Amino acid sequence: MNTFTRYSVFLLLFAGLSVPVRAGNPKGFKDFFKKKETVAETAAPSAVTAHFNLGKSFHIVASHEDKEGMQAARKIDAFLQTKGVHAEVTNVKARRNIIVQQVQSIPTVAPEIQDAYLVEVSKNQVLVRFTSPLSAVWAYNAFVSLYGQRDNVLSKITKKNKNYLKGDRLIATQGEEGDSDVVDFTKQEGADVARAKAVIDQCKKNDILSVYLVFVSGQGWKVESDVMKLVNPFDNLCASGGFDYRSVNEIGDYAADNGVTVIPVFDFVSEDNPCFLQFTGHPVHSVEGLRFSRAFLDEFCKRTSFETVSLGRKVDDEEIRRKYVVPLVEVLEKHGRKAVLY
Repeated sequence: MNTFTRYSVFLLLFAGLSVPVRAGNPKGFKDFFKKKETVAETAAPSAVTAHFNLGKSFHIVASHEDKEGMQAARKIDAFLQTKGVHAEVTNVKARRNIIVQQVQSIPTVAPEIQDAYLVEVSKNQVLVRFTSPLSAVWAYNAFVSLYGQRDNVLSKITKKNKNYLKGDRLIATQGEEGDSDVVDFTKQEGADVARAKAVIDQCKKNDILSVYLVFVSGQGWKVESDVMKLVNPFDNLCASGGFDYRSVNEIGDYAADNGVTVIPVFDFVSEDNPCFLQFTGHPVHSVEGLRFSRAFLDEFCKRTSFETVSLGRKVDDEEIRRKYVVPLVEVLEKHGRKAVLY
């Protein structure tokens, strides 16, 4: 085949290429060969295809003001170090970054959903975002699930594995079972600080970032409260034993020192709470019941330093949310605390 023939074939082949165009703005040669930009934060899932090479230099970026984000960033760093990957955890971006943040909302997820996360992997950037301590656990596990190693002849000879994160975009409002522990102290006899610390140790061993400790439920009450004693001074609120505020703070401090977030749970969302009714003489979902639960939360916030407090499990009844959940959230927010339902 002579030079003219080869050139003619090339032109015919090139003419047959299907090049997407926009109305009124056809792409030319320069646009067709233009280098694609890094996938943006709002990119569609199909656009995120490139793996993130962990063998090249990068930073793990989190803000010092973002406590949950920084904690998750350090957890990611610890995981990567076990794989022989070393990076700097910092608030300064490099050319390539793993960015970890707690945010108010996640794209495509309804704003009223409290627990959601996004993990997005592209060639030069990984976004790890979550809206709550619980979804931080899910995001971490999703991140770990995208880790991989290329095992080939060259890597075996050099004894170096090519570590990478699979290019993907994951958005979810739930995680795998066992991602987070919920330990119900109200079902246990006594109030054992050593037992609580053992739970935290087990969480750390299993890479669990958050643990929900149930102190108040329909089964019982596990926090000694001065304000509640005023409600009924002739009865024992913590019939099976309760933690005083010094012990509650000790548990929280021990968890923080070990990289685990404790979220105390006071279940004032469930309407069926015989323990509350027996002690106060009023249903938890009543005007007087709300007054007592508000007073207790106010005292708890003044005597402890937990940043996040759970009011129980999620509830779909809008009337219950409006009448009995929102007023409790307002008490917590007044003290600068975050309220969650799990």
